[in-house]
Amino acid sequence: MAKSPEPSEKRVALVIGNSTYKNSPLKNPTNDAKDMAAKLRSLGFEVIERSNLRTRQMGAALREFRSKLTPGAVALVFYAGHGVQIRGENYLPTVDAEIDSEEDIPSQSLSVKQVMDVLDDAKTRLNLVFLDACRNNPYARSFRSAAGEGLARVSAPSGTLISYATRPGSVAADGEGRNGLYTGYLLKQMEQSNQPVEQVLKRVVSGVKAASQGRQEPWMEGSIEGDFCFGNCAAGGTAASPARIRTAGEIEDDLWESIRGSGSKAAFDEYLRQYPRGKYAAQAASLAKAPVADDSQQMAAWSRADKSRSVADYEAYLSSYPSGRFAALAASRIALTRNAAADDEAWARASQANSRPALMAYVNAYPGGSHADAARQKLRDLPAAQARPHLPFQLSEDTWNRLEASEAFQRTPEPRAMEVQVDLRTNSQEGKVESWAKEVRRLRQPAPGWLEVRSNTSSQQKFNGLMGSTGSVQSVQEYAYWAFGGLLQIGRLQGSTVASYIASIDRIEGSLFPMREGARIRVEGKYNNGAVLKLSKQVVGKVAASSLSPELTGDAWQVKPAEGDVPRNEGKYTVTEDYFLEDLGVFLSQVAVRTVPEKPLLMSPPGGQYFWDMPYGKEIVRTNYIIDRHVLAASK
Repeated sequence: MAKSPEPSEKRVALVIGNSTYKNSPLKNPTNDAKDMAAKLRSLGFEVIERSNLRTRQMGAALREFRSKLTPGAVALVFYAGHGVQIRGENYLPTVDAEIDSEEDIPSQSLSVKQVMDVLDDAKTRLNLVFLDACRNNPYARSFRSAAGEGLARVSAPSGTLISYATRPGSVAADGEGRNGLYTGYLLKQMEQSNQPVEQVLKRVVSGVKAASQGRQEPWMEGSIEGDFCFGNCAAGGTAASPARIRTAGEIEDDLWESIRGSGSKAAFDEYLRQYPRGKYAAQAASLAKAPVADDSQQMAAWSRADKSRSVADYEAYLSSYPSGRFAALAASRIALTRNAAADDEAWARASQANSRPALMAYVNAYPGGSHADAARQKLRDLPAAQARPHLPFQLSEDTWNRLEASEAFQRTPEPRAMEVQVDLRTNSQEGKVESWAKEVRRLRQPAPGWLEVRSNTSSQQKFNGLMGSTGSVQSVQEYAYWAFGGLLQIGRLQGSTVASYIASIDRIEGSLFPMREGARIRVEGKYNNGAVLKLSKQVVGKVAASSLSPELTGDAWQVKPAEGDVPRNEGKYTVTEDYFLEDLGVFLSQVAVRTVPEKPLLMSPPGGQYFWDMPYGKEIVRTNYIIDRHVLAASK
């Protein structure tokens, strides 16, 4: 049985989308690259993403890609934009290229051969290359290429599969929607992440060919060993064995074998359109002129399927006529019908929920779906109070959208509103300093997916010296707003002053919800004060919540920093590990005693005593902490 990818398998992708060419800009490639990068990140790839690559940026992008590759890794390259062939070499021009003659191409383009050399040198286990590039004229407008010889065949390293947006001598549509035709179908088929990549690409071929009415047919070449799936390969896969992609000649032979006895003029005409100078062109031309054979039974089967538009009838036609004249169209309509059914089902759920997270989830999954316009209108019509919480600071629209469209936000469970009250006493310096503190925390959900934590802390300090006693009283009020159940702080206020908030989000990958061992999340961005936002967490296991404190019930999932995490600071301590409390729907750090240094997750019954030793000059000063009260009360 095919082996599923190991969780530790390293996956690295270089994704480039070039649109803003000086002389012949394209509409879709930057969208293609952005959407492909997001999809690959959700599938466990570390992505190096570049949009509108300039000449001076080529080397740096390739070097960064090379530095991430390790022997045995899976490497992927995706390119959308113009592409040209010069004397058998393929080049991908940069957006600032000034090309007056073919001599200008090599110095102002990314060479496909360079990319292949990097893959070969890295000794990666598997290489996937997707080229949604024009095939000839880099300044074509309605299509990414004009008629001509197209891109040259690539001499690929062993274990490499290359997918072109179209076959040699044809054009690749830039697309009328958000994505190019090829990339749009590739993104949709990658949703079937438990299928071998060859099956994914075959469905892309069928979909693109049908949608373009045969004008565009994606092309594959190369060979890989075993099965590779973007997710975990479905059970019952075939045994690992070489899965070689057929050569152009073999594909022509297979096509001819499938049609030569059909007696179908349409099939022979299609062969001649694809291979006007093919090895069987003379026979095809002769048969196309011959009287058409009686295929009334096939036509009747197709007529039934075409009239009912049902998957069952299309499958019945394919079962009887797997090489029939309408086989490709039948396969395409099956895929489209199933996708439409999934679209309708997703829309039914989103429409019934009628919440911003649910509607954003639909639009994110089906940006060109049959209900996408209705979903966007519903989003515009949502009452402000229902759509988003009122925050005392201004998040950018891009930040809102990135948060709400993320899997992590859409899967965040609803927290239970609660109140936390803590009374704490401390004494230090041999009893010369005595402190009392009282904190009351209230948690509530201001809107679906959000958590507001309001804290009121009052403290008093008394110093007993030789000249008598002096004291000070302080009161602090703080508001903090969180996403992902209290994991990501969006912003906070101290009193009426805005302390910080997220100014921008560059990426959100993965989700810890639903909680399971191995789940990961990564968020990168910046706060308004210039601080770096780099949240990287993973679930490492679960314990009984009662083991943390007798007053807790249910399971507690342990969450620790992943590589590159910047820990969150909370007053006197830094939060590193945490626990998600399933019964409360929030993280332990939101309800634990937070005023004891180095004990950020302390859950203590009344009377609990702890101490902290701190260097003070040449001495070690011990500070004693006594919990007088710690109450956690649900207010629902």
